[in-house]
Amino acid sequence: MPPYSTRQSPPMNNNAEIRRSARQARRALTHAEQSQHAAQACQHARHSTPFIAAQRIAAYIATDGELDPLPLVNHAIECNKEIYLPVLQPTTQNQLWFSRYIPGEPLIPNRYAIPEPDIKYHPPIKAWSLDLVLLPLVAFDKKGSRVGMGGGYYDRTFAFMRKITAMPRPKLFGYAHDCQMTANIFLNKWDVPLDGVITEKQIYYS
Repeated sequence: MPPYSTRQSPPMNNNAEIRRSARQARRALTHAEQSQHAAQACQHARHSTPFIAAQRIAAYIATDGELDPLPLVNHAIECNKEIYLPVLQPTTQNQLWFSRYIPGEPLIPNRYAIPEPDIKYHPPIKAWSLDLVLLPLVAFDKKGSRVGMGGGYYDRTFAFMRKITAMPRPKLFGYAHDCQMTANIFLNKWDVPLDGVITEKQIYYS
């Protein structure tokens, strides 16, 4: 009898390789392509039901080749919608607050050098009180699974959506370049699935 079983193990979730490949793809985009994708994604999003119905929208400051939501943010403000940006919680590890973004007001770099609103002037609101959340991501699939930076910030912040159905449930949409799409991302039990992903090509509803 052989010392080891010949039964094959299930495929492993290689998030490190997924992140490497997706980052490489988005970093290869030219500045012109980045700007074009941002404008095209905005056009898809602005006509969608989740955006039209939302009053409180959480966005983010794009870094490292992420799809820039600024065109959609500007349009939302023109529509008198409220925009919120993530703020690293100082008291709870790897969780986020959301604070109001006002164009022209200074932002403060966090420990990752990502600008945040100053919570002294704009107290954070509860995550469940948001209507629509645009999530940055590294990779995604058509089922609404995402691979993020690896810190678990959004999964911890929106963990209540896996447990409680009576509370308000914001719509969660990834915002990414279409080249970041991959096949069949393994969903861990702590991962919060998306309602869809918005790219420059289309909206993938989960």
